[in-house]
Amino acid sequence: MDTIKFNEYLKKMNSLKGRELNALTHKHHIIPKCMGGKDSYDNIVKLTIQEHIDAHIQLSECFEYGTNERNSNLSAANVLHVWIGKESGIDLNGSNNPMWGKTHSLETKVKIGKKSKQKKYSDEYKKKLSIAFMGNRNHRYGVIVSDETKRKISEAQLGEKHHLWGKVRSNDTKEKISESQPNKVSVTKCDLNFNKIKTYPSISEAAKDNNITAGNLSHYFTKSKVTKYGSYRMLGGFIWIKEIWMLGGGSNQLKWEESAERSIKMFEEAGVGVFYYTKSLDN
Repeated sequence: MDTIKFNEYLKKMNSLKGRELNALTHKHHIIPKCMGGKDSYDNIVKLTIQEHIDAHIQLSECFEYGTNERNSNLSAANVLHVWIGKESGIDLNGSNNPMWGKTHSLETKVKIGKKSKQKKYSDEYKKKLSIAFMGNRNHRYGVIVSDETKRKISEAQLGEKHHLWGKVRSNDTKEKISESQPNKVSVTKCDLNFNKIKTYPSISEAAKDNNITAGNLSHYFTKSKVTKYGSYRMLGGFIWIKEIWMLGGGSNQLKWEESAERSIKMFEEAGVGVFYYTKSLDN
């Protein structure tokens, strides 16, 4: 570490303490937590966003190229640049990346996972984060993936290479996944009189069981329910109703009957009295 530069950095940070700032401020750890810094009053200074960026860049210059301390501070400065929507010009590729040549242990991965689940972000923060990565700010903006790259990505996840290869989800896990989706879509197949024939947990399963494509079935729900001929639109010889499983009373309850009644009423109001099916109405 360059002690002269480091002492200059400390002197500057301490000189910025106790100011009254009207602009948006960040709390900056003078000695970053990744370097053993604490959340104590003496180790925190209020800075503007630009000052916060400059502080991390100045601190990075106190360390040699390729060191974790230098790369971590450059990474922090780069993230702040993205936050305010500016190009940082900081190169974090290759050996400049803080994780270059490193692999997280299983214990560390578990800790990161638990900590991530505990985080709660405000709607305002989510909106800012979304805007910060829109359009040409996104690192994938304008990137066209070649057919060869697509093939390599696909092959890298085939068979035993797939992370779920050989694993079977327990009923408990399936239930947790289901409960985590309060607005889960299900699809019901009906005859011409709206008698329920079968309900499927997803569009893909309904399509597979009825020898139709998932794309056509998805598109079916975006079209007008009544055709130009005055009949109800059908697909594969059936009427389809997309339902939402509403979370209530501690369990998932499908309001299918109410939805079907609303649909029938809508068709009656549209003057549709007789339902018929021809091949031309498949789509």
